[in-house]
Amino acid sequence: MSKTLSEEQFYAGMQHLPKPTYPFPDFMHPDFQQQREEYYNWIDKEYTFHSQGAREKHKQHHLTDIAARGCPFLKTLAELRPLANFTANGAMMDDYWDHCSRNEMYEIANRITAILTGADTAEPTDNGIFHLF
Repeated sequence: MSKTLSEEQFYAGMQHLPKPTYPFPDFMHPDFQQQREEYYNWIDKEYTFHSQGAREKHKQHHLTDIAARGCPFLKTLAELRPLANFTANGAMMDDYWDHCSRNEMYEIANRITAILTGADTAEPTDNGIFHLF
């Protein structure tokens, strides 16, 4: 017979486990906080097709930190921005794919592919993810 743990019990049982350590330094891009602020603005302006609850949840995840930690030695925020945008967008779109139809998924993916390959040369003017690509 299996015993089901509550979420609180599950996390309480993990508190005594050792924290992971890594054999490399934990560097962070010096402009990570400014990048986060841009990220919050992207979410409010560009991701309005996500629900309000999803947008607030994404803000808490600090997804641009992936790029800030992965490439801490880039010289400027302008160099960090495309990587941060790409990583954050990938995670947020992954969540979005869970709730859209197959046709909608393919329409979005095909438009992104056309933009990135140059098949669609028109600059997207609508708010949303397309002009970010």
